[in-house]
Amino acid sequence: MELMQLEGIGLPPAVVERVKRSPIRPQLEAIAQTVVYDAAICRPPNVPTEEMARLDIETVVISSPESWPGVRSAAEALPARLARAHYAEVPGGADHGTPAAATATLLDAFLGADVTR
Repeated sequence: MELMQLEGIGLPPAVVERVKRSPIRPQLEAIAQTVVYDAAICRPPNVPTEEMARLDIETVVISSPESWPGVRSAAEALPARLARAHYAEVPGGADHGTPAAATATLLDAFLGADVTR
């Protein structure tokens, strides 16, 4: 987990040390087996394949101003690599919290929009 936090996410070492001693450590250990999937998604080159980039479908890439900087910057850059993608932010999202209401509102607007442009 520490390696993913340091290299995959880019957390500072001092933060990783605090996490190791924090009350959420058991919760992180409970989902540690998913780190391999996180690493597969996040490792360079974490850009769409040529086939993905050619897909002609409307796409929304969602992040939050409170997301980890590496995750947020990747989300901001992704639309430039896809045929018809847009970036959108939802408020909240700190500490892996999913801002469900804000995300639902954004998706409702996106899915209700004319996506045939």
